Amino acid sequence: MSTEPDDTIYDATVKALDAATHLKATDKGAVAALKFLARKIDTEDQLRDLVLERAGEDNVKPPPLDNVSIPTYLKYCEALGLTPAARGAAGAKGAAPAPEPEDELAAFSRKKKRTG
Repeated sequence: MSTEPDDTIYDATVKALDAATHLKATDKGAVAALKFLARKIDTEDQLRDLVLERAGEDNVKPPPLDNVSIPTYLKYCEALGLTPAARGAAGAKGAAPAPEPEDELAAFSRKKKRTG
């Protein structure tokens, strides 16, 4: 599964959403927010380049980098079950629960009793 080099985050997001059969009507708000973030991420570089050109011409301080949109986008993807980790967690819900970890002190005591 590879994406074309020309694919945008938005295009890849729409493809992922189309393939996601587990989403319900109640997810529409989160899906809309995810699409909005995808568009914002796609246009961020273009807008930043334009602003930086202007800032250089007018000796204006450039805008700060957006270091929030991508992590937020990824959190929405995870919340909607669109990441490998989220899909693994969703698939594990029907599986048997993991055994409780053994108490180390109790294990040590049993071992000591067996050895003497």
